[in-house]
Amino acid sequence: MGGTRLRAVVFDFGGVLWDMRWDVARELDRAHGLPRSSVFETLYRAPAWADIECGRGDPAAWADGAHRELERRAGRALPRLHEQWRRAQVAIDANIELVRTLRGGYRCSVLSNADLSLRDRLER
Repeated sequence: MGGTRLRAVVFDFGGVLWDMRWDVARELDRAHGLPRSSVFETLYRAPAWADIECGRGDPAAWADGAHRELERRAGRALPRLHEQWRRAQVAIDANIELVRTLRGGYRCSVLSNADLSLRDRLER
């Protein structure tokens, strides 16, 4: 880096600091007879997601719309599968510890398209 001192480290959230538990999303699809990737797609491929990931929009309306679309795909009422999936997600402890270690000598930040619940999930 030719004399330039590294002063900051930027981390992504999903998949770097947070285990998205894709296995749980796939199992929820399978267990409820849904087409592959339905739990993911109805939440994160929904038109409302574009506003949510920019900090705009109504998170409750986004989640409700995703649930309705999931039930439409299933053709029946379903439990709140998106909530089950999110409850299964956890911090990646080794990477959180890395951030804690680096914070002593570097500015550390998170750059992510995660929704506004990001701060709460990081503070757990």
